[in-house]
Order: sequence, then structure tokens, then C-alpha cells
Amino acid sequence: MSRTKEFDEDLVIEKAMHLFWQKGYHATSLNDLVKETGLHRGSIYGTFKNKNQLFLKSLSKYYESRLAKIIITDDSSGKELLYKFFKNIVTEAYTGKAKKGCLIMNSQIELCHEDSETSELVESYFNKVELKIQQMVKLGIKKKEFSSDIKVKSIVSRLFAAAFAIRELSKFKRDKEFYTSVANGVLKDLEIKV
Repeated sequence: MSRTKEFDEDLVIEKAMHLFWQKGYHATSLNDLVKETGLHRGSIYGTFKNKNQLFLKSLSKYYESRLAKIIITDDSSGKELLYKFFKNIVTEAYTGKAKKGCLIMNSQIELCHEDSETSELVESYFNKVELKIQQMVKLGIKKKEFSSDIKVKSIVSRLFAAAFAIRELSKFKRDKEFYTSVANGVLKDLEIKV
């Protein structure tokens, strides 16, 4: 007869996510995970199979909690969504809330040459973020908030790159004017200011 779980799996993944985000994959030991989550090694192995599977679930949790929550509907304003998206990134950058950078980017940098499963998952998240930005731009065009003459692919590439650049720079730089300038520079063609 199997035992019932006496812990909140989602909370364990959340705690592990923060630990991986803070320390990185390689620097996070199984002992660190045991201490942070309060689980025994057997429970970690029994539930997640190994450290790598817990890490992959942590990456998914990060994406879901930070990036997937941007909901785009036909009632949405593309201009307002992009404003909020960049305002949040800029605010988190200069206030220090994003001082760990982006877990997805950190993971790609650390593991891209050694773990194809992680690399593929990270690439899928990058693609999803880029697609969301594209949807926001296209929604703005559809609602006539943006000119129909803008080059969608070009502007989406710049917005995507700026968002991740701000997130990475936020690891060490706290400068509201700097981040606002970067964001406004890429948003200029859409007549948005954060």
C-alpha cells in the first residue's frame, strides 16, 4: 500500500524554484533541496525521481508564475498590455526585485551545452514569450492603436531582446532612468512610454 503525500507538492516546487534561481542548477545540492523544502531525500526521489526532474518542474513553475500570466483576449488593448509588461520589467529591475535575473535565461546560460532536455524546454519558453509579445503588437495593429505600417517581426525582435536584456542587467544595476530609457527606446515606434 502506497503512502499518501504529507506535503504540498506545488509549495515544494516553489521553494526549489527560488533555490535554483538563487544558486543555479549545479550549485544547488540535494542537501540544499532537503533543507529548503523540508523533505527527506526519499520523498524528493519518490516524488520527482531526481534533482533534474525537480529542476524542470521549477522552470515550468517560473514560467507559469511570471510569464504565462499575461492573458491576451480580444477585449485587451495591445498598447496597454505592452505598457504593463515593460513597466513591470523596468520597475522590478531598478527596485531590485529582479536581482536574480531570469531563471529561464540563467538556466540556458548554465546548461545549454550539457542538457538538451533543459535547453529544449528553455527554448520553448523563449518562443512563448516572443509569441506573446507578437500577439500584443498584432492586437494593437488590429485595434488601430499602432500603425499598420510597422514591421512586426523587427519590432517584436527588439522588444523581446530588450525585455531579456533589462532582466539580465537587473542582476547588478539599479538605475530607473537607465531602464526607462531602454524600454522607451524600443517602445518609441509604438508611441508607448513607461
